[in-house]
Amino acid sequence: MKTLALIALAVVLLTALVLETAAWEDEDNALTDEEWMEALDEVSVSGAGCDCSNSKCKCCIGFKVFGQKINACGTTEITTSFVKVSLKFLGSTVASVSFSIDDNDYEACGKKSGIKVCLSLVDVVKTSSSFSAKTKIKVKGIGSKKSDRFTIPLI
Repeated sequence: MKTLALIALAVVLLTALVLETAAWEDEDNALTDEEWMEALDEVSVSGAGCDCSNSKCKCCIGFKVFGQKINACGTTEITTSFVKVSLKFLGSTVASVSFSIDDNDYEACGKKSGIKVCLSLVDVVKTSSSFSAKTKIKVKGIGSKKSDRFTIPLI
């Protein structure tokens, strides 16, 4: 049964790869979540919450393809001078990058089992006392999803 699920997952990913390859670099032309759901109605996206503690937040999103759950989790850690993001996909850390807190773009990408996945911090709000954002995780060939907003106090 697992073999059949993996074959089905491979077919969906190959189909989605063909559909999205051209749009991957140009996000304006990328398919929306709704378009993915129409094209692949066996796919669902869930679990967009975040757990925060002190200076660190972990946001996980589950993608379900033909009943097989695929998890992607992003962790953001903040200090007064840097923002560190890491991305865990299919049980492995595929990216870990540190940025200056003064940067405006925070994105880390990696690959696992030939599948490209990216984490970016979006809708970022920086004040003298806190850092607030949403985690966006994009799995090539499946779609993307934003987490709920998290806020980390600056110490």
